[in-house]
Amino acid sequence: HLQRVRQHLLAAGADPEHARDWRPQLLVFTQDSKRRVPLLAFAAWIEGGTGFTEAVQIIEGEGMAARKAEESAHRALAEAIASGRHAMFPLTVHAPDLTQAMGILIQSSGIGPLRPNTVVLNWMGEAAKAISGIGAYNYVKHLKLIFRQGKNLVILRLDPESWSRLEAQPREGRRIDVWWQGNATSRLMLLLAHLMTRNEPWDKTTL
Repeated sequence: HLQRVRQHLLAAGADPEHARDWRPQLLVFTQDSKRRVPLLAFAAWIEGGTGFTEAVQIIEGEGMAARKAEESAHRALAEAIASGRHAMFPLTVHAPDLTQAMGILIQSSGIGPLRPNTVVLNWMGEAAKAISGIGAYNYVKHLKLIFRQGKNLVILRLDPESWSRLEAQPREGRRIDVWWQGNATSRLMLLLAHLMTRNEPWDKTTL
């Protein structure tokens, strides 16, 4: 398998890029383990079995304590991926500064032609709204960082009640709405919505 991966990556890297070959290469930041299950499922849906997904958690800190926390976080992330039967790879890193680590990961993650083109993350949670708006400020700073790196940005806004209602909704009654404005964002949303219908939970869905 690894020999074939090597051969195909080298061959793909030698070919000129073309828009028709575009597929979602996702970098999913999952800092909050309590909101991880819906985020990983959503990422798997919009990837649609066509690209690659790397689920990332950044542990803030240095030294042996940060290293141990990283190992524990990696096990939990790998277990969440396995539990959801998602075709994605876990990655955990530790760094003294979350924002700096995020910027480096966005630039350096992947290999050859397999570089992330889309970043997926949760909408700002309650924790980010606290401490006199500092959390919200940092959240917006991260969004700007992703945008300035030229990546597509997909944000999942969801609460536990909405997720429970979605899981209880029969497959035949589901619908995906795309708010169309005729721009590049709309075309990306339409493509991701189509890729969602390649998954069994959404294969009977109307766009």
